[in-house]
Amino acid sequence: MLNKTSPVVLVIDDEPLMVRLLRVLLEDEGYTVFEAMTGPIGLALVPAISPDVVVLDVMMPGMDGVEVCTRVAAGFPELPVIIVTARDDRELEERCQAAGARHFLTKPLAPGRLEELLRSLVCTPSVAEPETPWKAEYPMADYLPPAKI
Repeated sequence: MLNKTSPVVLVIDDEPLMVRLLRVLLEDEGYTVFEAMTGPIGLALVPAISPDVVVLDVMMPGMDGVEVCTRVAAGFPELPVIIVTARDDRELEERCQAAGARHFLTKPLAPGRLEELLRSLVCTPSVAEPETPWKAEYPMADYLPPAKI
């Protein structure tokens, strides 16, 4: 079992350049990233790493992303899947939603959109509300009456 210190994202995409781009982008945001170049490898990784989110391409050889999404949803219904695809197709989007995808993004990705979706699905260290040192040391500080000056 993976010892999680940051949210884990599993990227399943057959395009090495896209995988590398997503890895750099997500690691810079504080995520731990695992990658799979095929649907079957991605499905095998899900129970092994317990990701917080799956980022999934649709057009892959062999098992496509819709089938992968269907299987993830069947085995891990609480695991959010974000589809990232080059196809801007309403019928495909509906198929992905029916398969269990939470979100559908088209390439090229709008700047910040994937990060925004991930933040809505998991709380990353970089977006967690920081606690001031004083409040951490004195947790009852919120309950103290205001100081009189």
